[in-house]
Amino acid sequence: MANRINFRPTEKNNQNTKTGGQKVTHDLIKQQTAENLWLNYFNQTLYERGVINEVERNKMALKIENLPPAKKTRTSR
Repeated sequence: MANRINFRPTEKNNQNTKTGGQKVTHDLIKQQTAENLWLNYFNQTLYERGVINEVERNKMALKIENLPPAKKTRTSR
């Protein structure tokens, strides 16, 4: 379910290939984690309420897991 990202990057591996070579920041990791949590929550809720079946839930879970990384939308706080 959760993507595994190295939280302590070394000089050799300070870029995550899943992010297209961009440096992984803690803000980006938090944003990606939050997005995946919400998408998985809604997917599970739809399944539990009978809106989608198990096959559809599983397909969506795979799509969520393989989403490209989020782009940082805010440049400052």
